[in-house]
Parts: sequence; C-alpha cells; structure tokens
Amino acid sequence: MPDEIRPLSDLIVGDRYWLGRAQTMIESGVTARDAAAGRLMTAIAWFWTAYTAAALVTSSLPGRDFTTTTAVLVALPAVLLIIAYLLSLWATLPISFSFDPRIPHDVEAAHNAVVRRKRSRLAAASGATVVAALAVASTLIVTATARNTVRQSLDAIITGDGQSRVAVITGTFPGAHDVLLQLTSPGLAPIRFLRQTTSAGSLDISVPVQGGTRYVVNAKWTANGVQFTMKRTIESAGNLSR
Repeated sequence: MPDEIRPLSDLIVGDRYWLGRAQTMIESGVTARDAAAGRLMTAIAWFWTAYTAAALVTSSLPGRDFTTTTAVLVALPAVLLIIAYLLSLWATLPISFSFDPRIPHDVEAAHNAVVRRKRSRLAAASGATVVAALAVASTLIVTATARNTVRQSLDAIITGDGQSRVAVITGTFPGAHDVLLQLTSPGLAPIRFLRQTTSAGSLDISVPVQGGTRYVVNAKWTANGVQFTMKRTIESAGNLSR
C-alpha cells in the first residue's frame, strides 16, 4: 500500500509546524514529568542496591573501628534514599483541579497550574535524588578507604608453680593473620610458635614453661606488606612490664 501523501505544508518547518510542536509540548507537559519521576524511581532503586551492598561490606569487615561520623555517613543514605523515593512517588500522583470546560482561558489556567505543581514536585524529587546519590558515593568511599583502627595489644602472664607453670599469652592483632610468637628466658632455649588470629583479631594461647624468672614475649606479623613487632617482658610470675 503506497504511503499516504502528505501536504507540502506539513513537510516545511514553518508556523504550522511550530504550532503543532507547541500542541505536542503542551499535551506532554504532565505526562513527560510523570515519566521523568518514574525514571528517578528506577535510578533510586539502583542506588539502593549499590548502597546496601556497600553497607553490608562495611559492617561485616573484621577489625574495623568506625567513628561516630563514619557511622552516620554509612547510615545516612538509607534515610535520604527513602525520602527521595517518596518524593518521586509523590511527583507521579495526580493533582486535583477544576475548571469550566466552556471557558478556554479557564482550561488553560488549570492546565498551567497543574504543570507548575508537577514541575515543583519533580524538582524536589530530583534534588533529593542528587543528595541521596552523593551520600551513596560517600558510603562507597568510606568502604573503600576505611582503615583498620583496632588497637593492637599483647599481654602475657605466668601462672602456676613448679612443673605446672604456664605462660598465658593474649593479644589483639589484625583479623585472620599469622602471628609469630617467641618466648625467651635467660639460660633457656627459646620457644617459637606460629598462630593465626581469629577473624576478629584475637589471640589466646597457653604455653608450658619450666624454670626462669624472667621471660620476654615477642610478636611479629605482617599487614599490608608492612612488618610489625611487639614486645612484653614478664619480670616474675604474675607480673608484666613493657
């Protein structure tokens, strides 16, 4: 079937074309903004997915000690995303209006009022979405740059008497790391052993010892390519010094 022949006036960009274009723009003044609000809701859903993944990773990382400010930065996007979603949903809701269909000027005024209200609602939803997106980005940055701020510690004590003497060594180190421990005392062979910390970084071991009145405990471990050492000295049974 041959294409319908269109008048030449419809093919020329002139007054008639722009009047038709104006009609289309006026008709889409409300529907286009509803569609834009729907796209904002889709973007917010994507931001929520990225945020929840980052928040779960942040909260599950062992050995992280976040400040109050950091905790607020991690939690804030949840509130902002909910607000942005509600504003976007509000922007799609119909607006009540009334006019006299017999008066064209009354119809025009009602249409313009609806468009203005839709525009203001969409602006509020867009602004909230931008703020929420920035908050999600800050959470991603916090997750990527959060440093292990747990304080390392090493403690030791000798308990028991005679043949039942035991050196109890406890400490806090990076989680799931190997720690090389050495227990030495003048005149006695050094005792060396390698232990792995728990996922939370704790270490708790007991080592039988015989003789000696002074013991030195050395701990060595490597984190992020850097070697760390700690030392504790037990002057006598039950007493600890640095």
